[in-house]
Amino acid sequence: MQLGEIFLIEAKNTHTYFMYFFRTLFILLFFCTSLLSESYTVRWGLALPLSGPLARAGEDIRRGIEMAFSEVTGEIKHKLFFEDTQNQNKNAVTAAQKLISVDKVDVIVGLWETAEPIAPLADRYNIVHASIRWNSDIADQFKNTFTFEATYDDYAKSYVNLFESMGIKTLSILNSDLVGWNLSLKSFLEYSELAKFKILSVQTYLPDEKDFKVYAYKALKGDPDIILVNDTAESLELVTRKIRELKNKQRVTGYLGLPINLELFENESYIGLLETDSDFEDKFFKTYKTPVYLRAQLAYDLAITVKNAYKNFPTKPTTEDVVKKIKASKKRLGASGPLIPTNNGKVFRTKCVAMQIKNGKRVKYEG
Repeated sequence: MQLGEIFLIEAKNTHTYFMYFFRTLFILLFFCTSLLSESYTVRWGLALPLSGPLARAGEDIRRGIEMAFSEVTGEIKHKLFFEDTQNQNKNAVTAAQKLISVDKVDVIVGLWETAEPIAPLADRYNIVHASIRWNSDIADQFKNTFTFEATYDDYAKSYVNLFESMGIKTLSILNSDLVGWNLSLKSFLEYSELAKFKILSVQTYLPDEKDFKVYAYKALKGDPDIILVNDTAESLELVTRKIRELKNKQRVTGYLGLPINLELFENESYIGLLETDSDFEDKFFKTYKTPVYLRAQLAYDLAITVKNAYKNFPTKPTTEDVVKKIKASKKRLGASGPLIPTNNGKVFRTKCVAMQIKNGKRVKYEG
């Protein structure tokens, strides 16, 4: 055998050796990385009104969150636990305690006023608390709590801006005596002073009020350009019908984002707390055979935001790690429109949008 052939054989053997060496090294590295990575489960507790007057809202939110997890892939698993609050604070406490102590949840989701008693529990037991709520105070007060929704101040200011664009000069206000509506009313009155509206009357009634005749009569005194009703759904309809009995053409507006008899408000404008992505809306309808009712799109965005905070950890992260990741979230376009982190990343605000009722449908306000 010639010397050149010997060198060629040795080179081939060396190449084969290095190929096997690097292939073995890659397999070992992959195996070691797999050992370091843990397939873990994130346990979610959802304290929602699943029965009672607001059951439909709770079911809508539940479906939005379930949609977010129907898309989950990868090593991290997510398990959902549900407890019914009937939108009562005392029930919310019981639900939260059960979810924390029995179900051992890592994340708990609260709603509106019922998020208030949950927030301190989330800090005490060191779990993440994400709530759909327009009063963001608990996000500032409690380290593990985040809120998702346009604030009551956003809503009030947007209504003042809308009325200015409509040329409104005089108005009356009817207000349901609930914490959220009272906060919104306070902000609205403050912004109204700057806008120089003439407020003819402000009346507050109990949430279970059914007879609005006297309220309607007083609201109509002075012939207001419009009457703003801080209420929703059935009560908003009852108020409006009573006003129209006394004055058929009187303009009335309020929160028209919930299912309501839109014929009562044809051509009227109002402020919505968020937008809805059309693709999400279509997918929701195909999945559940019903349109979005209230906050499914925002519940979806909440779940995606928190879910993303669990990504890229080799092992199950601590609550502190997750909170830090959520606070570092950037503005993005979600199922509920623009989602804007504020208050050091503790408050995720949706964008209020001016809407109008046209031909029995909700459309963007065009002025």
